[in-house]
Amino acid sequence: MKRLGWICLLLLILASSAMAFETEEKVQSVRVELLLPPGRSLYPDLQERISLSFKSVAEKVLVGQRITTVGTLSRTFTGTIQKVFDMVLRGFEIEKLELAPGAETVLKITLVPQEPLIGEAKLKIAATGLAPGLLQFLEENEPLFSQVATEVLAGVPVAALDWAEGVMLGVLEQVVSTQLPGFGVHLDLKVGATTQIVLHLTPQGPVVRSLAVRVSSSTLPATLTQLFTSHAESQAHSLVGIPLAFLSHYKEQIQDSFARELNNHPTMRKWGLISSLGLEPGEVTAVKLTLDSRYLRLGLGLSLNIGTSAPSPALLTHYGFLWGRQEVFLENALALTTLSGSWQLGTSWQVAPQTRVTSLLQLADRQLQFRFVHSFQQYSVGLVSNFNQGLLELSMGTQTNNLSVELVGDLEQNYWLRLTAQI
Repeated sequence: MKRLGWICLLLLILASSAMAFETEEKVQSVRVELLLPPGRSLYPDLQERISLSFKSVAEKVLVGQRITTVGTLSRTFTGTIQKVFDMVLRGFEIEKLELAPGAETVLKITLVPQEPLIGEAKLKIAATGLAPGLLQFLEENEPLFSQVATEVLAGVPVAALDWAEGVMLGVLEQVVSTQLPGFGVHLDLKVGATTQIVLHLTPQGPVVRSLAVRVSSSTLPATLTQLFTSHAESQAHSLVGIPLAFLSHYKEQIQDSFARELNNHPTMRKWGLISSLGLEPGEVTAVKLTLDSRYLRLGLGLSLNIGTSAPSPALLTHYGFLWGRQEVFLENALALTTLSGSWQLGTSWQVAPQTRVTSLLQLADRQLQFRFVHSFQQYSVGLVSNFNQGLLELSMGTQTNNLSVELVGDLEQNYWLRLTAQI
C-alpha cells in the first residue's frame, strides 16, 4: 500500500506539470513597429503596406507559439523572418529586427532605404475628348498634381518599385482621385530618380450640358455690357462637358482662372475694365459675369413712375469719374413729357460695402441735396434730404439685372411706384 501511495503521488505531480505546460500562455497576435533612419520617411500608406506584410509573415511564424519558446528562440525566429524579406523586400536593408515576446508580441524593424531613391515625380496629363477649358485648367495645374505625386513617391527606393509598383499605383490613383473628383483615374509609371507619370482621365457622373450666361455692371450701361456677352459666352462654353463634381470642387479656382484670362484681354486692358466671375454648378450652369470700369461710371436709363402724383417719365444720363471709393459726377434727368432737363453736379462716397452717401447740387436753383442708400441682400433703402426741408423722399426697392423697382413716398404723403430700366 505504501508503494502504491508513492506511485499515485508521482502520477499526480507529472499530471500537474503536464497541465501547466499545456496551459502556458501563447502568442495571440503580432504588432509591428516599423522604423526608418532619422531624416528618412515614406508615404504613410506605403509604410502601412510594408508593416502589414511583416505582420502577415510574423503571425504565420509566431502565433500559437509559447511565449517562453519565442523568448528562448527569438534569434531563430527573427532570422527566419529576415530571410523571407531579404528575398522579396528589394530596395530596403533590414538593419535591425527585434522581438518583444508577449500575448501580443512586438516586432521592431529598422529599415534602411537603399540608393538610388525617387526624388521627385513629374506628371503629364494624357486626355482626349475633354472640354477645352477643363484641359487648359488641368494643364495649368500639372505642377500641383506633380507635387502631390512627389509627396507619395519621394524617398522610395527605385528598386522597390519592382514589387511595390502595384501598391504605389493604387495609392497614387487613390490620392489623385481625391484631387480630381468626377474622373476615373489610371496611371502609368516610368520609374527613376525623377519618376515620369502619365495620367489618363475619364469623365464620370453628370457633366455640364449647357450654360446660362448673364453679364451685369454697376458702372457701365447695359448696351455696353451686352457687347461683351458674346465673348463671355464663347469663353464660358469651354465649361461644357466638365464633370459637376470637379466643377464644384474647383469652383473658386476656375472662376479666378476665367476672370484672369478675360482681364488680360487687350480690349479690357485698353479701356480700364475689370471683371469677376461667379459660377452656380449644375447640368445647366449659371455663369454670372460682372464687368466694371476702374475709372468711369456711365449710366443711361429710363425712369417710369406710376401713381396719381408721380413725377413724369424721364431719360436719365450719368457721367462719373471714380477715384478709389469716391466718385465725382454730372447727371441729367430729361422729362419726356416737357423735354426739359435738370442737371445735377455731385460727389458720392462708398462708406461701407453696402452703403453709399451722395451730395448733389441742383444747377438750376443751386439747392444742395443729400442721398443715402443702403443695400442688403437683394433689397435697398434710400432717402433724399436737404438742410431746409429735411427729409424729401424715402424709397424701398429691389433690383434684378438691369431693372430696379422702388416704392417711393414724399413729405406730402404722395406714393408711387418707380421703375428704372438701364439701357
